[in-house]
Amino acid sequence: MFYLTPQERIALISLLVIFCFGTLVSVALKQDARIIHWVKTAHQVKSTYPLNINIATAEDLDKLPGIGLKTAQRIIDYRQSYGKFKSAEDVRQVKGITRKALETITRDCRFEAL
Repeated sequence: MFYLTPQERIALISLLVIFCFGTLVSVALKQDARIIHWVKTAHQVKSTYPLNINIATAEDLDKLPGIGLKTAQRIIDYRQSYGKFKSAEDVRQVKGITRKALETITRDCRFEAL
Protein backbone atom coordinates (compact mmCIF):
# COMPACT_ATOMS: atom_id res chain seq x y z
CA MET A 1 0.00 0.00 0.00
CA PHE A 2 1.26 3.46 -0.75
CA TYR A 3 0.57 6.70 1.01
CA LEU A 4 -0.29 10.03 -0.57
CA THR A 5 0.47 13.47 0.79
CA PRO A 6 -2.49 15.85 1.26
CA GLN A 7 -1.50 17.75 -1.90
CA GLU A 8 -1.35 14.52 -3.90
CA ARG A 9 -4.79 13.49 -2.61
CA ILE A 10 -6.27 16.85 -3.65
CA ALA A 11 -4.67 16.56 -7.10
CA LEU A 12 -5.96 13.01 -7.53
CA ILE A 13 -9.49 13.93 -6.43
CA SER A 14 -9.47 16.96 -8.75
CA LEU A 15 -8.46 14.78 -11.71
CA LEU A 16 -11.18 12.26 -10.88
CA VAL A 17 -13.81 15.01 -10.68
CA ILE A 18 -12.71 16.43 -14.04
CA PHE A 19 -12.76 12.96 -15.60
CA CYS A 20 -16.24 12.18 -14.23
CA PHE A 21 -17.64 15.53 -15.39
CA GLY A 22 -16.18 15.02 -18.87
CA THR A 23 -17.66 11.54 -19.03
CA LEU A 24 -21.11 12.80 -18.01
CA VAL A 25 -21.01 15.56 -20.62
CA SER A 26 -19.89 13.10 -23.28
CA VAL A 27 -22.71 10.67 -22.47
CA ALA A 28 -25.29 13.47 -22.41
CA LEU A 29 -24.16 14.75 -25.81
CA LYS A 30 -24.30 11.30 -27.35
CA GLN A 31 -27.81 10.70 -26.02
CA ASP A 32 -29.24 13.98 -27.24
CA ALA A 33 -28.41 14.47 -30.91
CA ARG A 34 -30.26 17.80 -30.94
CA ILE A 35 -27.59 19.34 -28.71
CA ILE A 36 -24.90 18.20 -31.12
CA HIS A 37 -26.89 19.65 -34.02
CA TRP A 38 -27.26 22.99 -32.20
CA VAL A 39 -23.56 23.11 -31.31
CA LYS A 40 -22.54 22.37 -34.91
CA THR A 41 -24.86 24.99 -36.38
CA ALA A 42 -24.42 27.71 -33.72
CA HIS A 43 -21.78 29.57 -35.73
CA GLN A 44 -24.03 29.56 -38.80
CA VAL A 45 -27.03 30.94 -36.93
CA LYS A 46 -25.18 33.81 -35.30
CA SER A 47 -24.19 35.17 -38.70
CA THR A 48 -27.84 35.39 -39.81
CA TYR A 49 -29.31 36.99 -36.67
CA PRO A 50 -31.79 38.53 -36.51
CA LEU A 51 -33.64 36.17 -38.80
CA ASN A 52 -36.65 37.53 -40.68
CA ILE A 53 -39.31 34.96 -39.86
CA ASN A 54 -41.43 36.05 -42.83
CA ILE A 55 -38.84 35.00 -45.42
CA ALA A 56 -36.85 32.34 -43.52
CA THR A 57 -36.69 28.83 -44.91
CA ALA A 58 -37.33 25.73 -42.83
CA GLU A 59 -33.56 25.11 -42.76
CA ASP A 60 -32.96 28.64 -41.42
CA LEU A 61 -35.57 28.20 -38.68
CA ASP A 62 -34.24 24.73 -37.81
CA LYS A 63 -30.93 26.34 -36.84
CA LEU A 64 -32.62 28.25 -34.03
CA PRO A 65 -32.27 26.57 -30.61
CA GLY A 66 -35.53 24.91 -29.60
CA ILE A 67 -36.96 24.88 -33.14
CA GLY A 68 -36.77 21.52 -34.86
CA LEU A 69 -37.37 20.77 -38.52
CA LYS A 70 -41.00 19.78 -37.88
CA THR A 71 -41.79 22.99 -36.04
CA ALA A 72 -39.95 25.00 -38.66
CA GLN A 73 -42.10 23.43 -41.38
CA ARG A 74 -45.25 24.19 -39.34
CA ILE A 75 -44.18 27.85 -39.15
CA ILE A 76 -43.71 27.93 -42.94
CA ASP A 77 -47.08 26.22 -43.53
CA TYR A 78 -48.88 28.62 -41.18
CA ARG A 79 -47.21 31.60 -42.85
CA GLN A 80 -48.30 30.37 -46.29
CA SER A 81 -51.88 29.77 -45.12
CA TYR A 82 -52.47 32.89 -43.00
CA GLY A 83 -49.95 35.44 -44.26
CA LYS A 84 -46.94 37.16 -42.76
CA PHE A 85 -46.28 37.27 -39.02
CA LYS A 86 -46.55 40.74 -37.53
CA SER A 87 -45.32 39.92 -34.01
CA ALA A 88 -44.14 37.07 -31.83
CA GLU A 89 -47.69 36.65 -30.54
CA ASP A 90 -48.80 35.65 -34.05
CA VAL A 91 -46.34 32.74 -33.89
CA ARG A 92 -48.13 31.39 -30.80
CA GLN A 93 -50.89 30.24 -33.13
CA VAL A 94 -48.54 27.70 -34.74
CA LYS A 95 -48.98 24.19 -33.35
CA GLY A 96 -45.95 23.00 -31.40
CA ILE A 97 -44.59 26.40 -30.36
CA THR A 98 -43.55 26.09 -26.74
CA ARG A 99 -42.89 28.97 -24.37
CA LYS A 100 -39.15 28.41 -24.74
CA ALA A 101 -39.39 28.34 -28.54
CA LEU A 102 -41.39 31.58 -28.45
CA GLU A 103 -38.67 33.20 -26.32
CA THR A 104 -36.07 32.13 -28.91
CA ILE A 105 -38.20 33.49 -31.75
CA THR A 106 -38.77 36.78 -29.91
CA ARG A 107 -35.05 37.14 -29.24
CA ASP A 108 -33.66 35.97 -32.59
CA CYS A 109 -36.24 36.91 -35.23
CA ARG A 110 -37.55 40.03 -36.93
CA PHE A 111 -41.14 40.39 -38.10
CA GLU A 112 -40.72 42.66 -41.10
CA ALA A 113 -43.20 42.14 -43.90
CA LEU A 114 -41.36 42.30 -47.21
